[in-house]
Amino acid sequence: MSQKILSVKDLKKSYGKKNVIKNITIDIMQGDRIAIVGPNGSGKTTFCELISGIIQSNSGTIEKNKNLVIGMQLQGTEAPKKIRVWDFIRYYIDSFQIKLNDVELDQIFKKFAVSEIMDKDISNLSGGQKQKVNILLSIINDPDLLILDELGNGLDIEIVDTIYNNLNQFLKDPLKTLILVSHNMEEIQNFSKRIIFINEGEIISIHDTKNVIKEYGNVREFVRTKFKEYKVDSYDISAQKGVDQNAEWVKDRKRGK
Repeated sequence: MSQKILSVKDLKKSYGKKNVIKNITIDIMQGDRIAIVGPNGSGKTTFCELISGIIQSNSGTIEKNKNLVIGMQLQGTEAPKKIRVWDFIRYYIDSFQIKLNDVELDQIFKKFAVSEIMDKDISNLSGGQKQKVNILLSIINDPDLLILDELGNGLDIEIVDTIYNNLNQFLKDPLKTLILVSHNMEEIQNFSKRIIFINEGEIISIHDTKNVIKEYGNVREFVRTKFKEYKVDSYDISAQKGVDQNAEWVKDRKRGK
């Protein structure tokens, strides 16, 4: 039986008079694969920032397992300007005291296809290259809980498949936990076990992904139906640049690997 690694109770967060998170209560279990969906501005990213410790709540509690390691990639994360990719990665490694030798680092860089950009100014990278670096940094400390916010957003299919393949390898460990914020229905369908709807700062429902697919045929139709039912704002359920259903990572997820 999986154990609880993080427990959220009556969580609230406001900015001025705007209540962004309202009374959220939820337990995150070891090995969970959670997708969070909801309209833009519904509090999804703020919730992730709260449980990762980036920002503090106004009230409520967040209890984490002792020594829980969290890795996080945020939508639109920007590195300092005028810094090489390698210097930025090295700063991260040193700051978090990550123990990796040169051979291990080289293997990681090759997996994420970033070896050729190590000497480039990170501010001059393409969106896809920056995203690969961001995902690499979220996983490099071998986290117990990985939080990803729109990881495939705006990327071409070649880069997306590189990122997804590496994420798939990471999640082969059944003890790893994932929280995925996404508008990409194929991404949600392939990587989640639970789907959480957030609207106006509140969790409005939680669903088992397998049951969703069994009842609705796919996650896309489920989300379309539920958002009409909940009468929330429009939700972009496009697949971004698309997902190659013949890609090896997709086949692995379908086989349960």
